[in-house]
Amino acid sequence: MAGIGAEPWRQLRKALIDGRDPAGLEKKVLQTVAITLNVLLNPTNQGNERVKAAARAEISDVWLKSILDELAIEPSEALMQQIRQRYEGYSAMAKADADRLREGDFQTSDLETKPPPLPTRKVTYEQLIDEWVRDAGGIREIDGVGVGQKQVE
Repeated sequence: MAGIGAEPWRQLRKALIDGRDPAGLEKKVLQTVAITLNVLLNPTNQGNERVKAAARAEISDVWLKSILDELAIEPSEALMQQIRQRYEGYSAMAKADADRLREGDFQTSDLETKPPPLPTRKVTYEQLIDEWVRDAGGIREIDGVGVGQKQVE
């Protein structure tokens, strides 16, 4: 969870250092600004903590969705809440890193060293069988070469 929560901040830091926009980053920034402006410009939302919390969750989801999709993770609502809390918790660390970058300090950041790395995607049994069949040259039984249909089943 902690690695997933820190990954959007790591991506932003890398974009600041490289001076390039990785795929989808601009779209995420625009979505974040739109959500924020929607909350701030609506007079009925002033002081409403539930609306602010919902907006924070929506912003978190914008940044976390692509990472979760890439890892093929479909978290429960309770787990998603924990990931959002980690994401928001790393915001102060990301701000401190951005301040150091602005001052010209490009040393290793706290975001790179303190949170755990992003988890790796788990391989399912079906994916393992598909890769085995592909590696063996497909389903065929010629002179003992390849994989037989009965072996796959």
